[in-house]
Amino acid sequence: EPHYAERILEFYRSKIVIYAERNMGRSHYKTIASVLKEMQSYQGGKELVETLLVDFKQKYAKRPAMMDELRNVR
Repeated sequence: EPHYAERILEFYRSKIVIYAERNMGRSHYKTIASVLKEMQSYQGGKELVETLLVDFKQKYAKRPAMMDELRNVR
């Protein structure tokens, strides 16, 4: 697993970005937060999650429920 961390994180990143674009609603936002928390457990994951959080907060600032769920990621 440690030597595959980069590939796993890239897979998660690509899928979660698409998922966030296509889905709205608190249950989906909880799923996004859960995946981001899982990503943090991999080597280099914390930095990638921080980048994604900044991107999501800029792109989806008008989704208050999403912003609420993302506060729980850190």
